[in-house]
Amino acid sequence: MNNNSNKLLFSFPKGQKNIFIFCSNPSFFIELGSNKKIIWSYNFKSALDYSFTWHSDFASLQWDISNSKYEFGVTNHIYIWKVDGKKKQSYNFASKFDKRDALNFKIAKLVGVKNPYAFAFIASNNTAKKVEIPDFYSKNSRLKVKFPNSREFVYTPKKEPENIELAAGKSKFVKFDISKLLKKSDEFSLEDFNYGISELIWEIKLNDDKVQKYTFKLLKTEKPLPKEAQTDKGYTMPIDGKIGNLK
Repeated sequence: MNNNSNKLLFSFPKGQKNIFIFCSNPSFFIELGSNKKIIWSYNFKSALDYSFTWHSDFASLQWDISNSKYEFGVTNHIYIWKVDGKKKQSYNFASKFDKRDALNFKIAKLVGVKNPYAFAFIASNNTAKKVEIPDFYSKNSRLKVKFPNSREFVYTPKKEPENIELAAGKSKFVKFDISKLLKKSDEFSLEDFNYGISELIWEIKLNDDKVQKYTFKLLKTEKPLPKEAQTDKGYTMPIDGKIGNLK
């Protein structure tokens, strides 16, 4: 991998430049053996403070990895919304990853809040006409959390089914705190996160009865990741290795 093939960057709404916050060493290559995985960690607090002060309260954190020699190319991105209760914010949920002339749905991680389990579901109308999302507060739009121990928590808003309307170019959002939802459950708790990778899922059923699914991965470790994970080399471990047992 070189600095053109392994990049981590902030991407902002149209008209604003990307900010690179990580690039692998230009002369560095990795060999990943069979049944192995590699983990990089990065504390982007300083980059986040700078980026969201001068650019936008909403952005995507994008990981680009590609190499034409081996014919692979992957782009992963997650959305981040910096919430500031001390000022009036204007919400612009535009993204260069949005589909044109379509409804767009996002899961955004909330930062600037005390609880690390705070997220938002965002629906955006990227069409020229008003659209209606049927029964938004019902089982047609629900939250799932798949835990490392294979258990699955499902939450449906306890409201009467309600359609929501979105004018052209407008967005609506629902903020939620997973920890508060789990406290109301008799079957699940934060202990179910255990140590490993959990999956936050938003499922939406639209007029065509097709279910759309959007995901966000959550990683929890018992101990901090080894120092190698904070370098270009990353930390390599067995694909089925238990992250909670890091030495």
